[in-house]
Amino acid sequence: MRVIARSPLTRFVASLSGRREQPATAPALSRDGKKVFAQGFQWRGELIRYDAPSSWFVPYLGGISTDGVSFAPDGATVVYSAYPERTLWRSRTDGSQCVQLTFPPLAAATLRWSPDGKMIAFATLTDRDTWKMYLVPAQGGTPQEVIPGKSEQAIPTWSPDGERLAFSEVRGSTGIQVLDLRTREVSTLPGSEGHWAPKWSPDGRYMVAENSHSPGLAIYDFRTGKWATFGRITLAIGYVYWSHDGKYVYWNSNAAASVVYRIRLSDEKMEPVVGLFDAYRHQSYGPWFGPTPDDSVLASRNTSAAAIYALDIEWP
Repeated sequence: MRVIARSPLTRFVASLSGRREQPATAPALSRDGKKVFAQGFQWRGELIRYDAPSSWFVPYLGGISTDGVSFAPDGATVVYSAYPERTLWRSRTDGSQCVQLTFPPLAAATLRWSPDGKMIAFATLTDRDTWKMYLVPAQGGTPQEVIPGKSEQAIPTWSPDGERLAFSEVRGSTGIQVLDLRTREVSTLPGSEGHWAPKWSPDGRYMVAENSHSPGLAIYDFRTGKWATFGRITLAIGYVYWSHDGKYVYWNSNAAASVVYRIRLSDEKMEPVVGLFDAYRHQSYGPWFGPTPDDSVLASRNTSAAAIYALDIEWP
């Protein structure tokens, strides 16, 4: 067999990939010229939960393939971004009543369920390589772009009263923006330049955010109107979220051997929660992890697989 490289045959093989596979690679022609062999790769991840009593990861929600989930306020319903398509789905936590909420070309990431349970906020990367924020009704409907135009909105977070959405550019140069959903006015959180990826605390008093140009977290106190460094973090950060009681901030290191840490709000004491390691995978939007309604750690186990495909050819 010989390898066919940089040819129409290569492009032909690449076009045969299914929606859950990356383009086929390294095509090779059979000796009789009637078949093409190529390697394909099927991306898939199994949703898993860290079980603290057993110190082990176990499948969660039937092991659905996802890289992002968000739970309804009552904890009985979940939305998730199917991986690798990143279409948005809603279902009961037992897997029943499954409904697709978005369709290509929208690719849902950083999902956030509204406090009243009625809306889902998410961000999508457009063909202009710009992040835009969307809202879709939790019961289904047409997703609506929140702020039309050229501005970028990434990683939305709800205020606890559900009346505002905070967001930022990916690089955080313009700081953290806050959209009042009643008036549609957008304001900049004072002193937030250089911060991004905001997360509102459950009681509404604080906002934590990542530093754009260096590792670490900052915290904004709405009562005092001041920012402060939060925790002594020297590693690049992957994802951040608050515990449901607002007493801790969880974060993971954006590294191959990733560890989930938590910082106590009262005294900034930091401690490791679990090492993800083999249960972890890197993805194009960063290494995802998230919480269950009881603050157990969710991650996605890499169950992708490579295969060799044989394609019959009829030459013109």
